[in-house]
Amino acid sequence: MTTRRDADESLRREAVVSYMRLYLTEDLTHTDTCGRIAHRLDVPPETVRRWIREMSEEISEVLYGRFPQRQENRQLRRELERAHLNEQIHRSLAAFGGEGLVRRYHVAELVEFIRTHRDEFGVETLCRTLTELGAPISASTFYAYQSRGFGPSARELTDAVDANTLWDLWDAHGRRFGRRRLWQAGQDAGLDWGRDRVERLMRIAGISGAAPRDSSE
Repeated sequence: MTTRRDADESLRREAVVSYMRLYLTEDLTHTDTCGRIAHRLDVPPETVRRWIREMSEEISEVLYGRFPQRQENRQLRRELERAHLNEQIHRSLAAFGGEGLVRRYHVAELVEFIRTHRDEFGVETLCRTLTELGAPISASTFYAYQSRGFGPSARELTDAVDANTLWDLWDAHGRRFGRRRLWQAGQDAGLDWGRDRVERLMRIAGISGAAPRDSSE
């Protein structure tokens, strides 16, 4: 069971790590940095300033290496390094495709992002960060792609063929069908696809659903 003391200590540690991360990534004064952290954590600014004063020796050791290492300091250093690394990965992700890459969640695109930046960040770190962002991918998945020369898998080839078939079906019906009617049209055409598969193929093919009717009709 988490006690009030444990909660306060966790909040204090989060404030200190945030302070060091902002120190490295933002051009802010001490007062502005404490104020931003206080607002995010919903605590008084003077509380944050007190925490920073209490941890001033540890912060200096992490940022400047001025004091002898301690176990707590090493943990803070690791947390700071991880936060700084995640910030760099987020910037690379934004340049590569941003949130759209995560939302689309095409494994082949994620693999390509990892392939492009693996020498800079490492495969395990990239997989962990993408997973935390909502696009779960494991290192084993990446290495499976690597083992076949980063070519498409048998499933991806099947999906590509089926998505093309679905596109032709949608186009043949005036590009007006949504998932339910496309599924029915597929059944009528002898395509044994479930509704979930039709929805997935629509995403792959870029079919958004029924188009609005012309008001002049």
